[in-house]
Amino acid sequence: MRNVLRMLAASLTLACGSVLAADLPGPVVTAQWLNQHRDEVTILDVRDDLKSFTGVPQFTKDSKTGAVSLTENAGHIPGALLVDYTKVRVERVIDGRKVKAMLPDRAYFESLMRSVGVKKGKP
Repeated sequence: MRNVLRMLAASLTLACGSVLAADLPGPVVTAQWLNQHRDEVTILDVRDDLKSFTGVPQFTKDSKTGAVSLTENAGHIPGALLVDYTKVRVERVIDGRKVKAMLPDRAYFESLMRSVGVKKGKP
């Protein structure tokens, strides 16, 4: 998953051009920075459980200690674009053998990103 996010960040940086990318503090930003700049950047939410994108997080409270624990992860950052993780990985033929879960080529990746709503010129 970490490699996919790095690939997304690198590809978007290349797609947007170095001038726009220079305004970003890096491929990973703090929650505070993202909150302040979320209208200026494209936020991608890459996940394999697509239903959890629109779900509501579930919590339980321990009756003895009062501690609250997250039992079901769900929800998303407002304005985020949903990317199906399974589409980020593809099957490739290498030396005549099919290899699953490989990173896609640039053309496929750019097409996928456009299909989820990534716009040229917006980091």
